[in-house]
Amino acid sequence: MAVLILFSFPIFVCFVSFIVYKETLNLRATLSLLVSFISLIFLLGVSFHKMNLQGIILALLSAVVYAFYMIVGEKTTNQNSPIVTSAFVTLFAAIGVLIPGMIKHNIGFNFNIYAWIHILCIVFVSTILAEIALFKSLKLLSPSLVSIISMIEPLFTTVFAYLFLKETLGLSQILGGILTLVTLILLVYFQNKSISHPQKDPNQKERYI
Repeated sequence: MAVLILFSFPIFVCFVSFIVYKETLNLRATLSLLVSFISLIFLLGVSFHKMNLQGIILALLSAVVYAFYMIVGEKTTNQNSPIVTSAFVTLFAAIGVLIPGMIKHNIGFNFNIYAWIHILCIVFVSTILAEIALFKSLKLLSPSLVSIISMIEPLFTTVFAYLFLKETLGLSQILGGILTLVTLILLVYFQNKSISHPQKDPNQKERYI
């Protein structure tokens, strides 16, 4: 449920992009966005029983914050390279976690060698490389398109969990994954055709495709 609510952030990104950049979603793109979000319910196997209100509020807050992260990241990459932006984001994120952890004495470094290998993979591949790719994409595409494309992440998570963690996939998850992939492709196509750009300086570098 938390993951499902988190991946509602493209809706907030599209809303903010409409306010800031005057981007619009046509009817077909809007319907595709709705269907792709519903298909995530089947892909993730979400149950709506015994939902915790506090958890829902926190997950929704994380979606809103991540939406503004995409918007601010797009404006930041206009002035800095993706590597520089990623470096500062990673640095201040580390500081933000390290200081409270040291104050509360709940951060430890006593891991075995295999754990360190996994941690380094998370740091360099899943964090630094992923952030550079994200900020580079924000240089080339609109925040709404980037956020929409990133909705495919749960699909990759499900497939990798099946391949590497031997998790089982039900028929509803398989159909949900296929529907998610198809609707996201249609959504990117419709959104890419329907984006309306504000008037720009002719000397300004084009950021959208």
